[in-house]
Amino acid sequence: MITGKYNYLLNFRNLLGVLLFCCGLFFWSISCAENGDNSNSNSFEADKFKFIENFGDLPIREFRIRGLSRTSSSVVKKQINVSLGENISRFDPDLFTNNSEIRRLFSDIQISYSAENDMAVIEIMLHEKWTLIPFPLFIRNSNKVMVGLYVMESNFLGLGKTLYGGANYSNHGWSTLGGYLDSAFMSSDFKINLFGKYSMEEYEDADESGKTEREYKAQSRIFRAGIGHPVIKNMDIYLFGAYSSQVPDESYSKNINLPDAQKEWIASTRFDFKNLKYKEYLSYGITLRLDIARHLAVSDNYHNYNSLEFKSGYSCILYKNKLELLFNGYYGDPPDILSKRVGGRSGYYTLPADITVSKRNLSGTVSVERPLVEISWGAVTAKLFWEQGVYGAESNLSRFYGPGGGFFFYLKRIAIPALGFNYARNLGTENSEFSVSAGANF
Repeated sequence: MITGKYNYLLNFRNLLGVLLFCCGLFFWSISCAENGDNSNSNSFEADKFKFIENFGDLPIREFRIRGLSRTSSSVVKKQINVSLGENISRFDPDLFTNNSEIRRLFSDIQISYSAENDMAVIEIMLHEKWTLIPFPLFIRNSNKVMVGLYVMESNFLGLGKTLYGGANYSNHGWSTLGGYLDSAFMSSDFKINLFGKYSMEEYEDADESGKTEREYKAQSRIFRAGIGHPVIKNMDIYLFGAYSSQVPDESYSKNINLPDAQKEWIASTRFDFKNLKYKEYLSYGITLRLDIARHLAVSDNYHNYNSLEFKSGYSCILYKNKLELLFNGYYGDPPDILSKRVGGRSGYYTLPADITVSKRNLSGTVSVERPLVEISWGAVTAKLFWEQGVYGAESNLSRFYGPGGGFFFYLKRIAIPALGFNYARNLGTENSEFSVSAGANF
């Protein structure tokens, strides 16, 4: 357990100070992300300048988009930074290819230029990924075995919208969820984010050695809706409204130290900054997400509180290796039933999965990921990392630190997340944690 200086690290002012320091570091490092490897777009840029040398800086007559069978051409045209009639020199192929790859709808993008009637024609050839994916879910760690089935369509109605849903079952209970993401609502710059989840699961809270301190069963419901809009380049602001209900089952025979129920309305603001480059199955660059929320009790029987959560990362490609630095943090005073289950998640792999809870936590991770096998339809990578941080409650914080590693499998032509294996060692407690996953965990 930690008192004194580690407890001081997680007071509100110092957590904000750490956040601002990370922001400064990441923004200072933007140049590295922007100078990453993007050989295809560099070739397209060279072809554009060669065209200008031969034919002049002609006005653009047409964008000819080829290879689309399921995707609306409007999805592609929205990523183009110029309009018809503007000079071809203003067309940015690097920006276009990166914006298109962000959507992960296309496995290959080719751009060529031609002259017709003293005007320029830009031809874009695309190879679509298969985006309607029914896939199973399997997760195994030291405390849970979970199986599930989800369906995700990342090109709903050919408009680049994402619709997903499914259910899972584990040795702790079951849950079902669904959601909808729209990055261009009604062809505007507004973004829509909808999410809902219902679950009936058994929970266990334990200390850092794995000793059980609380056990209960609870019904959980959450419904969330948000609208976002870009404010500056690469940054969106979202406004969310949500309803959350967490009700323990008093008839559950294994109840130990039963927590109080909580029903609340949530009003939150999210600042979401992304400056990423995409290279086949890997992304690299800068991300920063900050959520500030006010939790309003439905009645006097429940608890009001504030919360702040951030996730940030910086990564770059160096000699085929992906180097990454991640920070995660949470500050709040939630009721016990809504404590964060940090163990087994990014930044907290060295902590016992699903049973480690926290109301104040801060972690940093440095990692390197390298391709081992690359073929036309996929790749296998190996990853090594070191993570370190603190977690717990305001007056009772614990430190964790240790190394870990894993293997991941990516599919290039199907919009599906990596399959993987993780192993981590907590040097403070000398405990080891592992996880195996297949499919996507929402």
